[in-house]
Amino acid sequence: MLLKNATCVTFDPQKVFKADLQIEGGKITAVAPAINAKNQKGNYDLKGRLLLPGFVCAHTHLYSALARGMPGPETPPTDFKQILEKVWWKLDAALDEPMIRASALVGAIEAVKAGTTTLIDHHSSPGFIRGSLSAIDNVLENVGLRRVVCYEITDRGGDLALHEMLKESNDFLETKRPPLSKAMVGAHAPFTLSDPTMERCGHLAAKFDCGVHIHLAEDGTDPYESQMYFSVLVTERLRRAGLLNSKSILAHCVGLGAVDRAAIIEAGAWMVHNPRSNMNNRVGRAQVEAFNKSATLGTDGIGADMLEELKTAYYRGHEETGSDATTYLRILANNHRLAAAIFDQPIGKIEVGAPADLIVLDYDSPTPLTSENLPWHVVFGWSSALIDSVMIGGKWIMRKRRFVSVDVERAYREAREQADRLWSKL
Repeated sequence: MLLKNATCVTFDPQKVFKADLQIEGGKITAVAPAINAKNQKGNYDLKGRLLLPGFVCAHTHLYSALARGMPGPETPPTDFKQILEKVWWKLDAALDEPMIRASALVGAIEAVKAGTTTLIDHHSSPGFIRGSLSAIDNVLENVGLRRVVCYEITDRGGDLALHEMLKESNDFLETKRPPLSKAMVGAHAPFTLSDPTMERCGHLAAKFDCGVHIHLAEDGTDPYESQMYFSVLVTERLRRAGLLNSKSILAHCVGLGAVDRAAIIEAGAWMVHNPRSNMNNRVGRAQVEAFNKSATLGTDGIGADMLEELKTAYYRGHEETGSDATTYLRILANNHRLAAAIFDQPIGKIEVGAPADLIVLDYDSPTPLTSENLPWHVVFGWSSALIDSVMIGGKWIMRKRRFVSVDVERAYREAREQADRLWSKL
């Protein structure tokens, strides 16, 4: 495949340049100002449209896709713990396999529509544990999405459920998967994990030489992860269990103090900022700028639109700290670095050898677009509505806003049927 006349954009390095790209075997095999076409079949003239690496969502919950518009509890939650108890823990307990598959499918479709080519998912379904990760992975494989999947291990369901969660995680990590699929050890949050369970998660991660994906200090006012409650810093609990290292993904980090933040930075762990979710739950704002090279962006299940997440991060952060758009574009670029570390491939690059996870943006700018002013175009001009085409692993998943091999109408019809079932159960 040959992509002609592209205006290439990368975030790391922050660069805008003209080039042709040759794609073979799912990777970029040539980048040059002009590449002669060997034949016309499979050649695409982008006519100056923007071509950039697909976005990465560093933390999401595909199972929440059926919650959009769902009636709330009769007595509204008054704090974050009640939000978990009255909404999310009831929802995930009600999920069965058809609901999980429907959620994963529409979640994947909406990710592609938003130009997100890699999802790092954090799954929970206490009513359907065994086989849940394979169900999600198979759906995402059929769509063609790059992904990292894990099960949210927790003590809150009792010993039998815990055994099933650990077994599901172990078996999925043991299973040989397609090239676009990776697995991690998942864990809910330290306040629902005993020290022995955290240690079992650490042993599992060490066994498979992978990271642990865990919520951390999501509520800035909640005492449950504080030193006062556990008599030890939460990062020390993580360290003792083997969960604090350069492969760890720590979602939220809102309620951390300076000592905990320093420990995370020193360990090289990845912090995921989820601004829209944090604002929706009114839990406060993480000191995301402090994490610098280890800060990434996630959606926490509010879709997979990373441009929306970037803009929210910028506006909220700029209001509070004065940080400019360059800061948050750098954080979004860290998402590529995270995915590159997990897949051991130069994800996020437009260079020879990089995976051909690419999106075409139909952005007709009224002002010059340069390497220097790129962050401001992204924040003030770009949106997912401009996504024209999406390629993952060298294959078109969406071309000219039409999916190549996914029956979108059928997927949404099935999702509505499963949402009706889920809401009735709740």
